[in-house]
Amino acid sequence: FDSQLMEEGLAELCPEETSLANSSGDPKILEAVISKHAMSPDPKTRRNAAIVMVSIIKRVPAVVAEKCVEIQSCFTELVADSDSVTQNFASMGVSLVFQVSPPETRTLLVNNLVGVLTAGRGAKKQKLAADTKLFDGDVLGRDPAGNKIETYRHLCSMAHDVGGGSDLVYKFINLFNEKALLNSMSGAALGLQEISKIAQEELKPLLPKLVPKLFRMMHDPSPAVAEGMELFWASLVDDPKDVVTRFFPGICEELLNHLTSNLWRSRQSSAAALTSLVPGRRWLELSPYFVRMWDLCFRVMDDIKETVRLEAISLATTLKRTTVRLCESSESGVPEVVLPVLLPKLASPVKEVKAISLQVLHHLVKFSNPDVLRGHMVAISSHLLEALSGLENTTLNYIEQHAERVGIDKDELDNLRIQAANSSMVGDMLDRLSGSCDQTNIESFCLKMQTLLKSGFGTNTRAGTCKFLSSVILRMRHDMKPFSRKLLKTLVTSSRASPPAVVRAYSGTFAILAKFSSESAVSKTLDIILENVQSDEAREQRFAGVFLLDLCRLASDVFVASRDRILPPVFVLMHHTEEKKVAELFSSIWAEGAPSDAAALRLYHAEIVDLCSSHLDSDSWHTRSAAARAVVSVVKKARKSDFKLPFEHSARLSAQLALKLNGRYWKGVESVVEALALMGGDLALATLLKCLKRKKLQLATIDALALTTSMIAAGAKEQQTALRDLLQELANPSADRDEDEDENEDSMKGAAKVKEKAAKLLSQLDEEE
Repeated sequence: FDSQLMEEGLAELCPEETSLANSSGDPKILEAVISKHAMSPDPKTRRNAAIVMVSIIKRVPAVVAEKCVEIQSCFTELVADSDSVTQNFASMGVSLVFQVSPPETRTLLVNNLVGVLTAGRGAKKQKLAADTKLFDGDVLGRDPAGNKIETYRHLCSMAHDVGGGSDLVYKFINLFNEKALLNSMSGAALGLQEISKIAQEELKPLLPKLVPKLFRMMHDPSPAVAEGMELFWASLVDDPKDVVTRFFPGICEELLNHLTSNLWRSRQSSAAALTSLVPGRRWLELSPYFVRMWDLCFRVMDDIKETVRLEAISLATTLKRTTVRLCESSESGVPEVVLPVLLPKLASPVKEVKAISLQVLHHLVKFSNPDVLRGHMVAISSHLLEALSGLENTTLNYIEQHAERVGIDKDELDNLRIQAANSSMVGDMLDRLSGSCDQTNIESFCLKMQTLLKSGFGTNTRAGTCKFLSSVILRMRHDMKPFSRKLLKTLVTSSRASPPAVVRAYSGTFAILAKFSSESAVSKTLDIILENVQSDEAREQRFAGVFLLDLCRLASDVFVASRDRILPPVFVLMHHTEEKKVAELFSSIWAEGAPSDAAALRLYHAEIVDLCSSHLDSDSWHTRSAAARAVVSVVKKARKSDFKLPFEHSARLSAQLALKLNGRYWKGVESVVEALALMGGDLALATLLKCLKRKKLQLATIDALALTTSMIAAGAKEQQTALRDLLQELANPSADRDEDEDENEDSMKGAAKVKEKAAKLLSQLDEEE
């Protein structure tokens, strides 16, 4: 020891003492140093206290024996001091106290050090004076004058200036106390490092408590703390790998308990420690803790502090690699343990949690034993399908909301969204899972699919459910028959108000399932579809048309079996000119589903006439007009194929058509005029003569008569004469007839067309005579 340095230290602490040699044995000096100077806010005083205590221990060991616990506590605090001289002397002191202490006290000394390290017990709080330096450097920044905010006086002044008052001061003091506690723990580690080689027997029973805490604190965010713990670890442990394996359960419990601690540094150090602990471990070691590791890791990934979140993401990546490694090595039990934790996280609002869960699930589905997947197939597939919409880029939702404004077709956008979802990682997993369905899980699978079809949220989820169900149906085929009735009904009833893209997805699955369903199940569901066909709403008609078209294309045998119920309404609705998409849709069904026009009319003319008759009595002028156009088509196709409608059908239609021409004008009535003219007969001619007298029907009536001059020639002489007189009057109107009428330009053009066509019809009649 440097005697001169020690003499100077004693002189500064105790000026009344002139010689260290004469006063070393005085208990009062030691008591003063311990109680007053060791915890002084002045760094120089603390340094002198360390020097003096080391000197006393070296010179008068007997004095120390009575106060070895208190002296060790002082050294433990001083060993973490910022002054290097203080640290060196305090480290010597810890070792010297242990060496000179009685054997019965050594265990107590070690226990105290371990207590400070593991639980912070015995950490002394430094007395605060006005000039006490609480924080080093620019931890709290600088005041407006550019001075560092580091002393207690300066902190109180700044808190008063910003209006924080005493509450703000107490918060900073609390931070200072936490820092002091951390310093005490670092000091305890350095002290234990000093005595580890000579106190192996005393430390041995404390290893189960010491090793887990030390392992965690080696990963502390503070480099100084971590370095101190690593030095102690190196001096304490000869074979780190063997020690970690031996105390693995205790380490896991320590890290998992602190992973959700109130202190951010504990959470961060636990995450970092787990990241280094987990790799390379066997499933036998990890299995009791693996669920908690994943669960707590997901929680910390949403931590309020960024550094903790980043460390948690590193831990999640490590757990992901470990899970994949264990699955690839065919470790039994891994999927059963991990799946219940991962599946709910697919709906997490934290994108990192969602991404990690998805990646791990993909590897589990790809590499796990098929028998294991079979047991979890329903749970995995349902969560994946529900996540399809949530995993979609939010930009697409924004585009959908503004599609009309920017000129994007919503239907095309939905198709693109569905294609993107089906080609994603989730789509790949669903394709793999479709092969895991068998007799053991088909019932629960169908029940879950029924629920998703009814209440699935989002276009991607509902369309993806249909695609997945279709894959399973094609694999299971007739094994689906016991469950098909409810699924068929759900597919029809749950898609009625859906977007077109979703309706097409449901209709495709419906057609595939109908191939493997009973006739009664298909028939009852077809009744629901045909009810929508008979609706006056174009949306419902379009919905039903999509189902019928897919049934025709994908399940032609089912369509043919019910063709007598499907084709008649299809024939009528394909003449719906007000809704072009509806007409095109049903025209496609007729073109692909009817054997031929001639054969279809011969087979179903009675049903078609019945439908036309009922539609002519509809309150909707759209429906009446479509029915009239259907009658026109029936007559033309029948004449073309040399087929004549039975008299009772033609007579009934003629009477209904004539009745519809009485009363007010309605939009589309021109179709009724044409239909009646094609039907022919005395009633038709008599009704058309009345129509020639109605200004709004004159043009349509002349056009219709021009198509059926044979009907005029077959009519009674009186009707022919009356017709010619009316046509003469229309072709050669008197000059003063409309002199007083206030006609607009459109009316004048219409009158000119009537005049021209009336004259043309007269010429045609004269030529035929």
